[in-house]
Parts: sequence; C-alpha cells; structure tokens
Amino acid sequence: MRKLSYSVLFLLIISVVASCTHKFNVEANYSENNEKNKYYTIYQKMLTFTSPVKKEEAKLTPLNQRLADDNKKAADQIKTESAKFFAEYGQYVAEEKAKLAEQKKSRAKVKAGDSVEPIDTMMPQFIYELYSVDTLFVMTDEIISVLNTSYVYAGGAHGITTFTSFNYSPKTGSFLKNEQILDYTKEVQINELLKKYFVNKDSCFNTEPKLTLASAINVTDSSVRFTFSHYTLGAYYCGAPVISVPIKDLKGIYIIK
Repeated sequence: MRKLSYSVLFLLIISVVASCTHKFNVEANYSENNEKNKYYTIYQKMLTFTSPVKKEEAKLTPLNQRLADDNKKAADQIKTESAKFFAEYGQYVAEEKAKLAEQKKSRAKVKAGDSVEPIDTMMPQFIYELYSVDTLFVMTDEIISVLNTSYVYAGGAHGITTFTSFNYSPKTGSFLKNEQILDYTKEVQINELLKKYFVNKDSCFNTEPKLTLASAINVTDSSVRFTFSHYTLGAYYCGAPVISVPIKDLKGIYIIK
C-alpha cells in the first residue's frame, strides 16, 4: 500500500513538472506572393503560424486570419487603384489624341506665327508597386510579435512606407494593445529611455522621439522595438528610425511576464 502511494505521488509530481515545462509547439512559416503585369508589380512575404496541437492551432486562427486579410487587402487595393488610374488616363490620352487629330486637320488654316497647343499623348512611365514583408521578432507562449513593412509606389517623387505591428497572445488567443505591453502611465520614463537609445546619425533628425509618435511597437527576446515612420522625426531622406530599448531597463514598465 505504501509503495502504491509513493507511486501515485511520484506520478503527480511528474505531471506537475510536465505542465510547468510545457513546450510551446508552434512553427512560423513563410510564403511569397509575386504578381506582375503592365500596371503593377506585387511582392509579399507573408507569415502564418501552425501547431500540431489542435488547441494551440485554434488559438492561432485570429492571428493567421488577420495577417492573411491585411496582405490580401493591400494587394487588392494596388490592383484596383492601378486599374482605375490607367483606365482613366487611357481615356484622357484618347481624348487628347482626338484633339490633336483635329488640330492637324486645321493646321493649314493656322496663320504664320500662331502656335498650336501642345498635347501630351504619352502614357505614364511608371507602374504601381507594392513590396510587403512580415517580420517575426519573438514567438513564445506569452507573445508573438510581428511587424509588417509595406512600401507602396503610385507615382511621384517616392513611395510611402507604412509599419504595422501585430502583438498577439497565443495563451489567450487575442491581440495585445500597446498598453498591455507597456505601462503607459510611465510615459515620461519611456520617453527618457527613447532619447537615451536614439541614434541620431549626423544629427539628421530634428524632433525628439516620444512614445506617442511611434508608428509600431514590437517585442524581441531582449528589447522593445519602437519604429517611427518617415517624416515623424525628420526629413524623408533621414529614413524611418528604429529605437530598441532593453527590457532590463524597462523594469516596472514592461508588463509582459
């Protein structure tokens, strides 16, 4: 009887230890989308997360769906906007060519010294572009942190780059707000840390970094990563600065356990 009780106790201890050392059995998988025609070019490197454990797989569904939906929406938007733009511009060119033909017919009637109004019959010498990449920074049972960087060009001097962070709790199956990662009541201390770790090469940036100016916040194994969009802290050519604050410096501020 005593042996049996010892055996039961041993099994209980083993089960408790096993539950405490539960392995986070999730994998990150990348896929690519390449599309190109005469109106646009699209490149997307996309993340999905899988698990052989059904319960964990189910909790990953909202994250996978959100990433997939956002990537599809971005690609569809490029296709729709480029089709509309080139269709409208094609119509404009057709109308201008018709005007030019009329001018040529009446050219003989134009008096010497009079000018004929120039007409632009050229189609735009560019195509729409979308380059989008999902980047994984950390993947634990507490948090999966992903950053999507998307560059869109639709004519003009340069394109627009946007940064979107996805911080997700596999444990609860829900997205984490920034306020669930950092204690926003300590904004002053966070701003001081941002200034401390800000590398302003050649003094290109003319605005001090602040928590409220960050476009995306992500978590790595050892730091919290703050991304600032172009123009936020300085001119476009200065770039999009990233400030990494060590988690060890965020005691009492970093909430994730």
